[in-house]
Amino acid sequence: MKKIVTILLLICLSISFCACDSSNNAVVNDFRATATENNPTVMGMFYRNVAGHDLTSEDSAIKEVDKKADAMLESIENYSDTVKAGEGKKTYYLSNNGDDKNDGLTPETARKNYFAVKSFLEEGDAVLFQRGDLFREQIQVVSGVSYGAYGEGIKPRIYCSVDGSKNGSGKWEETDTDDVWCFNKVITDYSNMIFNNGEAIGRPVKDFEKITERELNVAYKGGKVYLYCPKGNPADVYKIIEIVEGISCVTGSGQEHKNIHIQNLCIMYGNFGIAGVTNTENFEVDGCIIGYVGGKDLIKGVTSLGNGIELWGNVHNAKIHDNYVFQCFDTGITHQTSSTMEFSVEVDDIYYTDNLIEYCHWSFEGWVPEIGTNSSWDKPEYFEKGYTSRMGEVRIENNICRFAGYGWGTLDRRDASSCDIMYRSFMHDEKLVITGNTFDRPRYGVCSFATCAKKDLLEFTNNTILQTKKRQVFNILENEIKTHEDINAYMGKYFSDYLGTTLIEIK
Repeated sequence: MKKIVTILLLICLSISFCACDSSNNAVVNDFRATATENNPTVMGMFYRNVAGHDLTSEDSAIKEVDKKADAMLESIENYSDTVKAGEGKKTYYLSNNGDDKNDGLTPETARKNYFAVKSFLEEGDAVLFQRGDLFREQIQVVSGVSYGAYGEGIKPRIYCSVDGSKNGSGKWEETDTDDVWCFNKVITDYSNMIFNNGEAIGRPVKDFEKITERELNVAYKGGKVYLYCPKGNPADVYKIIEIVEGISCVTGSGQEHKNIHIQNLCIMYGNFGIAGVTNTENFEVDGCIIGYVGGKDLIKGVTSLGNGIELWGNVHNAKIHDNYVFQCFDTGITHQTSSTMEFSVEVDDIYYTDNLIEYCHWSFEGWVPEIGTNSSWDKPEYFEKGYTSRMGEVRIENNICRFAGYGWGTLDRRDASSCDIMYRSFMHDEKLVITGNTFDRPRYGVCSFATCAKKDLLEFTNNTILQTKKRQVFNILENEIKTHEDINAYMGKYFSDYLGTTLIEIK
């Protein structure tokens, strides 16, 4: 029998899985004390605060992963700008200091708003956002167009949120209920509220009467947002307040999206990061930072919605690499479709490589219903119409996935089965390859497969898993929970190739 999994038993300090807030996160508080504006900073302290569970550890194996993750994040933050227009095509420049009366064709004649150039875009053109600037608008990408950054400094920020701070676009006003404040600007589609870049998160309640049961509870009615803040006016208590609207920061415009490249954007505070870019072919996202997305339907009791990067519908040749995705209410990176789509679906040649994903409910997800099989997930009329679904090769390679199920989103989700790779359908006729990844303490295991592909199409090789003994490692079919002791036999049951995997027990 192949000896394929090495189990390393390490004696280490115990780690705590208890929830934390700003009062017990000294490192974050030190950063907050020196922060002067709503900007990211070197090595991700702007992002890597813990709005959820504190999983810091002195374990030597964890320290090694910390170093690798820090190095990967530094590389992503310093990722080179390579986006340019095709030969004979135009480059449009956008800047906070621009003017929409300009032609937008040079940095000196930049325009200010994306929609001032969108209608002029043609295949082969490029749109560049000035580094250091913040654009509070939705970006609707156009087929054949590339999007990137120019200039010096931090990545340009794309936020789909309303500034609720003291110098923002509205004011917090007292209400008839003690310590309940109302933001006086209409929010057309409320999603979430983030304070001081993640120091605290608003908690939604359906019934306004329950708003005072917990600090920072949020109610939404009549287009207005209400916040329970007993410490005083929210704008006095928190320097930065992002009131997240329920839309995608970057989305599509049209039924098909071919030859699109998105690079070096910081995309935050929307219900989705990149989503709604349907029916893609030759789609690439690299060097981006995407976080604090989702939560729109929590007030309604829905348990999902909120992906960092979502590929939807037919997908051919998608390359998602060298990105940092974090604190997503649902999934970090995913390809999905739905049995409500009135056509056949084909997903092929998807490559997820060299990404750092932290504190998402799920790190990766594949959801393609078994259309055309007349199965319980299929609709009989689709079977009768001859609709089908197919999945070709998918590679999940050389990523670092950490703390799945320990972020802000999982705290308020009704379902708790978070993991690093969630698959809900296997219409594969080519391989799903999971190789060279590091999976650090996913709350409910590395993989959760509701259905399973043929064994000869599943590979799980040269991965490193770090998990505590009390937590499950895999959950494949029928809620099977497999622990350290029986991992060899378990992997052999489902994967055709599972050589080189190391399981490290964290105590």
